[in-house]
Amino acid sequence: LLLGGLLALRLGSDVMGPIARVSRRIRRIEEGDFVNDNPDHALDPLHELQTGLDQMATRLAWGRDDLEQRVALVTEALRIKKEEAEAATLAKSRFLSAASHDLRQPTHALGLFVARLGQLHLDDQSRQLVGHIDASVQAMQNLLDGLLDLSRLESGAVAVHRGPVDVAQVFESLRSTLEPVALAKGLRLRVRTSAHWAQTD
Repeated sequence: LLLGGLLALRLGSDVMGPIARVSRRIRRIEEGDFVNDNPDHALDPLHELQTGLDQMATRLAWGRDDLEQRVALVTEALRIKKEEAEAATLAKSRFLSAASHDLRQPTHALGLFVARLGQLHLDDQSRQLVGHIDASVQAMQNLLDGLLDLSRLESGAVAVHRGPVDVAQVFESLRSTLEPVALAKGLRLRVRTSAHWAQTD
């Protein structure tokens, strides 16, 4: 019985030791530690299993390193693209601000010339033509004001002030601006009136 007990204890130790080592190795791989610090025992009954685990851990380590490099490259590329996009947005805002500011002076002068024309003694056809020119100049000034406001909004220099806006007035402004363009092309522009109001700037 004593000999049998010692033999069973020895066999249990020879079997449980390698299983415990394999279990520890698997836990370390799960935690991301792919380095095998335990020496390899050629006589270990689970030698082939441990060798397979080592090979798998090596491949996982290579894959992790490759993935980290790819992530670093993609992150750097995204950072560069983000900086380029921010620079392009800033350049666009500066261009809009400069263009709208520089064009305001000749547009204002053109408005003064049209106003002077309206003070002259003109026939009905010429007066109607001056009225269309004045409406077009006003529309151009509104567009330039919109561009300048847009550049200021993007730079954060202008705060949005919401308020009630009559939609019918907006449509009427569009009609007066676009009707001469439509007539010049032989088109008829019709605007459906609206009783709605919008909460906007």
